[in-house]
Amino acid sequence: MLNWRLPILRAIPILQQIDNGGSGITVTYHGLQSDADNNVSPIADGPYANGTIVYARIEDNATTCYNVAEVLLTVVLPPTANDTELKECEDPAGSGMAMFTLTDAELAPGFPATNSNVTADVDNGATRTVTYHASQPDAEDNVGPIGSSGSFSDGTIVYARVEDAATGCAGIAEVLLLFRGARSGRFNLKDRRVISRFVPMRPSVWM
Repeated sequence: MLNWRLPILRAIPILQQIDNGGSGITVTYHGLQSDADNNVSPIADGPYANGTIVYARIEDNATTCYNVAEVLLTVVLPPTANDTELKECEDPAGSGMAMFTLTDAELAPGFPATNSNVTADVDNGATRTVTYHASQPDAEDNVGPIGSSGSFSDGTIVYARVEDAATGCAGIAEVLLLFRGARSGRFNLKDRRVISRFVPMRPSVWM
């Protein structure tokens, strides 16, 4: 099922023939052709199954003459959008921020080696239009895209909108931004073990 906004059909290029792009025209949608002919029981936006036929009544406001057109609703699956993670070093150390290149999410993990993507290719290896957004509603509505790179805090989630240009359908994926373990000039446990090999032992003193 897909939630259809019926007035939007007039904005789809292939369906502009419904009213021929004219003005002074009222278009209503009906579940039955007889309802469209009699201009009764208009239907509203809502979920409709794949293959549903609705009837558009196109009426001239000046003459009240009308025509009825069938509209076939076809559900097209959105493109695959994979959740993924990007990892970068905190920079500068202690700032709580790191620079992330969001478009790395569109690359296969580990290729090239400088790629910060560690989980999955967000657009599944296909040629898609990908934009990044601060919230899921913005990604779903395709508004407020953010830049392809920027400074973010550890654990930030941005939302990738993966759109098929041919169909206009889009999938949404989460991109989790994480810090790599920064050394910050301090020794970790492994460092201490290595250095201990070079510390000479004190000679024993016999009494």
